[in-house]
Amino acid sequence: MQTQHLIIIATFSALGLLMMTYFIRKAIGRAFEKRVATQATEHRDRVSALTSDITRLINVGLDRDERHQREIRALKIDHLAALSQHTASPFTEIDHQFLKQVHGTLLLAKQTWRAIPGTEPYQVKAERQAETVLELASRIHVAQGAAA
Repeated sequence: MQTQHLIIIATFSALGLLMMTYFIRKAIGRAFEKRVATQATEHRDRVSALTSDITRLINVGLDRDERHQREIRALKIDHLAALSQHTASPFTEIDHQFLKQVHGTLLLAKQTWRAIPGTEPYQVKAERQAETVLELASRIHVAQGAAA
């Protein structure tokens, strides 16, 4: 072989290596860009799915919060109703005055029976009832003061 042939073969071999390097780099670049595009699409789809999941969970949470708030309001209303029932006294000042009058009447009955012989059990009964009525009247008066 002659030198010219060797120079031509060496030149074309070097040129072939350069072209092969260029095309391999270009192929790798295309493959990389294709993979990046695929990953971007997958990423977009995943973000979209996660966003829809978050939106759904927020809506479920809001529904649960609304239901929970309604339950809390209902419990507060029930509690306030129970409190108002406990603090309201069914007795009035007129009831208190009436019981004091009954006390006076029972004391008068006791004194009346004192003059009649054989009525000692009725005297004791009238005295006990007078004390009980007076105690009841004082409890009613205290309950009215607490309710007011």
